[in-house]
Amino acid sequence: MLVAVAALLGLAIHLFTGAPDRELVAAREHSPAAANTPAAGGATDDRPFAARGTAATDTGTGTTPAGSPGAGTIVVHVAGQVHHPGVVEIDAGARVRDAVQAAGGATDSADLDRVNLARPVTDGEQIVIPAPGEQLPAAPTAQSTATGSGGGQPSPVNLNTATAEQLTGLPGIGPVLAQRITDYRDQHGPFASVAQLEDVSGIGPAMMTRLRPLVQV
Repeated sequence: MLVAVAALLGLAIHLFTGAPDRELVAAREHSPAAANTPAAGGATDDRPFAARGTAATDTGTGTTPAGSPGAGTIVVHVAGQVHHPGVVEIDAGARVRDAVQAAGGATDSADLDRVNLARPVTDGEQIVIPAPGEQLPAAPTAQSTATGSGGGQPSPVNLNTATAEQLTGLPGIGPVLAQRITDYRDQHGPFASVAQLEDVSGIGPAMMTRLRPLVQV
């Protein structure tokens, strides 16, 4: 009898103490809030599911073109009293002073007072740095450079005052032929006309056609 009573008492105690725990666990497993509860140490993410795990792609760091080209360069012919006469390449918008420096600078024989060193130069023109007393070809003015037709054509070369170095800037005229022209001028006097240039050995009708608009007397 005592054994039966003790057994019933133990069963009652077991049922009384264990049931609440099982009911609490079961309630937690079926609670809607459990799905949104982060694990210990985790971070809460309240964004919609479709937005989760997506990094920001618009960071505002666009690609900047590197080394944007400048305004470009122009090519001019510097002749006369400079250390390295010939064709030089300078920045667009440069002045006569810059072209002279690109040709090695003026020599001690240069008469710079007769040259407008501040004049803007144009692509393809010839710049002559004279010696004292040397006649200069007409240089384009600032207005004609800005508004003239043809993009600023160089002035014709004067056959009676041009040096051999200046003559080599003409198409088809090399150092040898340029020396022949100056020798002819020294022997026969100044050219009376452009057509007289054909009397120089090595200059034929075809070359005269190219030279005629580029020279004067």
